[in-house]
Amino acid sequence: MTNDKNTLIAFAMIALVLILMPYYFEKVSPSPEPISPQAQRESLSESLTTQTPRPAKVQVYKEPVDINSKSLEFITDKYALTLSNLGGGTIEKVVLFDYFDAAGEPVVLFDSQQTGNLSLSFLSGAYGDTVNTRLMPFTSSNFNLYQDGESVKISGRYEIDFEHILSKEKSIRKKFIFYDGLYHFDMKIELTGFQNQIPDQNYQLHWNSAFNITEKNSRDDIEYSYVYSMAGTELLELHLKDKYQTERMLGDVKWMSVRSKYFTAAVIPTSATGNAATLSGFKRADKRYTNATLQMKYTNTFKHTDEYQILIGPLDDTYLSSYNIGLEKMMNWGWKLIQPISFGVLYSIKFLHRFIPNYGLVLIVFSIFIKILLYPLTRKSYESMKRMQAIQPIMKEIQEKHKNNPQQLNKEIMGAYKKYKANPASGCLPMLLQMPLLYALFIIFRTTIELRQANFIWWINDLSSPDFVIQLPFTIPLYGDGIAILPIVMAVTMIFQQKLTGSAQSNPQQKMIMYIMPVFFLLIFNNLPSGLNLYYTLFNILTIIQQKYFINPSGKIEPVESTNRLKKK
Repeated sequence: MTNDKNTLIAFAMIALVLILMPYYFEKVSPSPEPISPQAQRESLSESLTTQTPRPAKVQVYKEPVDINSKSLEFITDKYALTLSNLGGGTIEKVVLFDYFDAAGEPVVLFDSQQTGNLSLSFLSGAYGDTVNTRLMPFTSSNFNLYQDGESVKISGRYEIDFEHILSKEKSIRKKFIFYDGLYHFDMKIELTGFQNQIPDQNYQLHWNSAFNITEKNSRDDIEYSYVYSMAGTELLELHLKDKYQTERMLGDVKWMSVRSKYFTAAVIPTSATGNAATLSGFKRADKRYTNATLQMKYTNTFKHTDEYQILIGPLDDTYLSSYNIGLEKMMNWGWKLIQPISFGVLYSIKFLHRFIPNYGLVLIVFSIFIKILLYPLTRKSYESMKRMQAIQPIMKEIQEKHKNNPQQLNKEIMGAYKKYKANPASGCLPMLLQMPLLYALFIIFRTTIELRQANFIWWINDLSSPDFVIQLPFTIPLYGDGIAILPIVMAVTMIFQQKLTGSAQSNPQQKMIMYIMPVFFLLIFNNLPSGLNLYYTLFNILTIIQQKYFINPSGKIEPVESTNRLKKK
């Protein structure tokens, strides 16, 4: 994921600068060369093909598509789903009622009029021709009750049957069962009269449609384009690129799925596991193409049946976990070392949200809690920085005295640190501890659907996106194409915080770093979720208040005089 890689690089660079900064202060010469952080951006170097790659060609059993072709819309309290009788129930459109697009309208997940979702294909006959139900018009007594395009309101439970008769004893049947209050529906497939007619004794169930762009930032939405399958505990993940890719998984396949940034569609066999899954697809700048095929075993009996659950809904980890088949593994929680922190932060925020309806206010309470938790370390760090300032006369004398003897210089400096109980790295410890937490918050605010379009106040109307107030007609390298307010406020609080510590008052090089670091953070954080920026800004403000009023402002550490001045006295 390109954006995540860039963010990881940015966090790593920030951590590296924070670690090395104290040592830099001690080692720099009177006229050091300025240090400028740099960031790299990846760009695609190969042009996109103009034609859509397709899987291997198959011989398709065709029927006239203009005879009895009909679509109906089935409405539950969760979604509206448009089903065609072609293929015995092809999903043409899905609208979710509980989620909205940037215009405030219910999210339309699929609207391509593309047939093929949940169609079947299999080899048939001595020559191994491929039968594909994608263009077969099935009959349905339910459909006969309505006109093409009508809507059917479902209350409780609703069943619909489709049938396609190929000969007197050979037929394909499909049954759908819809429910109120659930994002999944059941499907049953029945193959009759095909014994000894399917040479490899397998059939395939297809999902051909990819999700529409549902987010305001289409580029960010496209980045989260995946196809998955799971066999046992092994997850096969295909992250769509600009080139066509295909992957195949063998084994007892529990499910296959496609996902966007916030939504998923999964095919889950419930009567028997699949024996293979094939995943393929690619993406363009404003569109994605996916194909997932589940291979099922045909038992070579007169009547063969399989049952499925078809889930189309939000990427909600709690809801996905309720299926107990590993669907929640589609969620991105960051590195393995970060994942426990991500879980802890998410559940803490969800817990607070039970009592505080606004996620922005939840972040304020969460920031205060973290600041209280880190208070002992912050106090110790602050006192250590004051000691570092106090022994500056000693440090300057040691550097002057042993400037031609690096080994003795290091020995004397370490001895002074030990004698006066000063640690040049201790001032960075609170920030270093913040790094895993900041990355966990980045993951949560960017990929957790509960925080999608979460409003705070005024211009901060989506905590999962940057709080842009001005959209630029061009892109500034590293900074982006919009101006966000929170990163600017965050940078100002960083400068004020450093001035309050007084660590940059005695050294011109430190003064330069005092301004370089906030600018660097401003550039990096401008395109990050406003929820992350809100948290970090609040954390800085709380640190300023803590240093000014709670870390004993009267308990000053007096400067330590150099040995030369003591001798003169």
